[in-house]
Amino acid sequence: MQYIYLLTNVHVPKLVKFGFSRRDSRLRAAELSAATGVPGKWEVHHFWEVEDGYGVEQEVFFQLADKRLGKKEFLEMEPKEAIAEISAVIADVGINPTARAKAEAERAEIERTRMVAERVAARDVVAAIDVEIHRISRPAQDQAEQLIRRRNTVAGWVLTLIAFVLGVSIGYAAGVNPLSAGVAAVVVGWLLPFPLLIDHILKRGTPNRQDVDRLYTEARRKVLAKHKLTEETYGALNRMASRLPYGDMDDYTADLMVDPERMLEDWDEAEKAMRALIAKDARFSTLAEPKPRLQ
Repeated sequence: MQYIYLLTNVHVPKLVKFGFSRRDSRLRAAELSAATGVPGKWEVHHFWEVEDGYGVEQEVFFQLADKRLGKKEFLEMEPKEAIAEISAVIADVGINPTARAKAEAERAEIERTRMVAERVAARDVVAAIDVEIHRISRPAQDQAEQLIRRRNTVAGWVLTLIAFVLGVSIGYAAGVNPLSAGVAAVVVGWLLPFPLLIDHILKRGTPNRQDVDRLYTEARRKVLAKHKLTEETYGALNRMASRLPYGDMDDYTADLMVDPERMLEDWDEAEKAMRALIAKDARFSTLAEPKPRLQ
């Protein structure tokens, strides 16, 4: 056991001496009083038994820095006030702050490891869901894309032929080389009107680009419904999978500083959804189970 002490001296008013010792505080007071040039005697006004005297002493000096006399072991305080303030510090940091800080650092590292494990698991869950969505939507999307490309090609050739015929006709009527006029009409057509016309045709036709996007959206809706996930939870899983927590001002910590309650709820929601998927779906059962959240 170690001791931190508060010494007073009637010849040194409005100052108390504070420090720590591995021996009885009275022996330390006697040593200080025996030193030459010290008026009167130092008396033990109060002492505390602690496990880490140096750690508590440094924490007291840190928290009462405005009361400390330079770098010395003196506090410009009345004894009663000093006792109350030091007792409050000890109540805050404990009797072994070094061990406590080490334990908290270990707990923080365990928590970080858990969250990283959850991030990896969430990434695998999201990847598996995305594979399932693409497996359902991709064939229909490919077929739609082929029809769009085919219609695009046919429309392009038809417009080119129309432009060429019109150019040749205009060339004959104007008395210029019909072939050159036809080629010029095709070139002019492809510089602006044709792409706009083809885009208009594709938008009004069926299937179009919006139909392709709808096929993916519908497939995602079905897969999420199958796994009892909402769009919000799926989004939370995606954000969870893409962020490494406790990094150096990465996306997660930046958002955490802006809106900590929302971000923690977001993470918890994704965590619960991920655990539910792992528990009920055999394809997710091989994922590493994240470590439990520290209490």
